Amino acid sequence: MKVKVYWNVTKKLWSIMPSAGPHKNRVVGWAESVRLHNIDFKVGDGGRKRVIREGRKNVHAFAEGELIGVAGVEWKDKPHALTLSLLKPTGNGAAMVTYDPYKNDTFVSEGREVRWASWAVFDKGKVYARWVEPYHPSLLLENDSVGIDDYYTH
Repeated sequence: MKVKVYWNVTKKLWSIMPSAGPHKNRVVGWAESVRLHNIDFKVGDGGRKRVIREGRKNVHAFAEGELIGVAGVEWKDKPHALTLSLLKPTGNGAAMVTYDPYKNDTFVSEGREVRWASWAVFDKGKVYARWVEPYHPSLLLENDSVGIDDYYTH
């Protein structure tokens, strides 16, 4: 399932929104860690300009990709959590990705613009991404096969 993920500064968790279906663009849950595949990093120019002009944060930047796994999740309409193992954030050649609306108009890694990644781990407020293709299932851990589709369709 394709989702949008952004850092929720109030909850100190990643907000998760499906990109399609009945819950499209609505937050369905929050997680300590999320892993996505085939990601587009997007920044809304109008929202960024408003942050700079008003000096107040707003949701205008997010990552959109295929949900592979979540950990420490709290689903909005579900009382219990689903926990999955994730890759070690700094393993497998991953580099940190950041976004600061006052410094850049895109996400960046090591001073370079980031608009796409083959996979990324969003872990406790930090993003670690890798830019290799093709994505290979061997990057998954053995017990890491349940996603939001499995959870929300039961």
